[in-house]
Amino acid sequence: MKFKFNQVLQLHNRAILISGFLMALFSDQLTKYIWPVKSINQGVVFGKLVLSNEFIHLLYALLIISLLWLARWYCRHTTGWLIVASYGLLIGAATSNWLDRWLYQGTRDIWPVYGWPIVNNLADWLIVGSGVVIVMTDWLSYFSHKRSEIYHEA
Repeated sequence: MKFKFNQVLQLHNRAILISGFLMALFSDQLTKYIWPVKSINQGVVFGKLVLSNEFIHLLYALLIISLLWLARWYCRHTTGWLIVASYGLLIGAATSNWLDRWLYQGTRDIWPVYGWPIVNNLADWLIVGSGVVIVMTDWLSYFSHKRSEIYHEA
């Protein structure tokens, strides 16, 4: 059985996506098991926006479905492993926080951020970090394509 390059790429990207997802989910849950929980955060956006649990669950479901759709697109259309891994980490971290909301009616926060009035967890850091990587990768990709178009026109 012969595979085409695109099929191998999709399998490779899916493996990276699933690995990132599982790594984020299990490492966040493990850190919450190892370190003592400082607070249960019932709000979103660093605990500053408090909404009903039903609405938060709906937001998480829509967020994860949207991220899965985007990750599926990237798995099919990119050769860059970094953005696929970042989507895996982002989805895994969001799922871990969602799991906390189902089990504990809020996210379990374990690490205070010194100098800031917030306490957070590994999933929060993974969400911010992978979001930055996704935005920067897309931004750099966009401008590198624009630059190549300018050189081809000249």
